Amino acid sequence: MTEQRLLTVSDLAIHYRTGAGPVQAVDGIDFDLRPGEALGLVGESGCGKTTAAKAMLRLLPPNGEVPRGRIDFDGRNLVELDSEAMRKVRWKEIAWISQAAMNALDPVYTVGDQILEAMNAHVKIKRDEAWLMPRTCSGRWASIPRVSRPTPTR
Repeated sequence: MTEQRLLTVSDLAIHYRTGAGPVQAVDGIDFDLRPGEALGLVGESGCGKTTAAKAMLRLLPPNGEVPRGRIDFDGRNLVELDSEAMRKVRWKEIAWISQAAMNALDPVYTVGDQILEAMNAHVKIKRDEAWLMPRTCSGRWASIPRVSRPTPTR
């Protein structure tokens, strides 16, 4: 019996066009992700983790390109989607939260509030409905993780 795959990345290559010619940033990433699984991209600084994540969401800068490979998400090759079709998929069905210092979540606000703000930017939804959304997304998320930080004493 074959398990359903939610995300399959096959032979993904990513280049950046420069004045000196194309620069290869990523060459040949392959992985499968099934519903309910989590994936972490780990590697040295500059190895292509962020570039790969941006490519999966079609958020590469204008000089970035995917010369080969597939990014199959829920039965669609994201590489082949036009901008409007991809905009409808991004944040509603697939999203990314960077841990880069310049893109990180703001420690002044709760993680939940920041995720809800991003969701509301793409899907006009009431706050209480948004909290239920991860629980109803085709079983892909079991729950919203609860993250807390210590309350300073005065």
